Amino acid sequence: MQKAKDYPDHANSDAYLIGKARYKDHDEEKAAAFEKQYGGEGKEISFDLMNCLINYEVQEIIEQMERILN
Repeated sequence: MQKAKDYPDHANSDAYLIGKARYKDHDEEKAAAFEKQYGGEGKEISFDLMNCLINYEVQEIIEQMERILN
């Protein structure tokens, strides 16, 4: 993940630019331009796929911990 310009190091969000333009800079035109560029519905989340990926990663961590402890 790349660090967003003008955003703190601990997070990355294009929504920050929209909020900054709207609420800090009070520039609704700039906020609308950022919403057009960065806004949108995004990708649909497949919860079944996410569940499988999370289970796999947890299994890998458990196996790694077992190897370390043995």
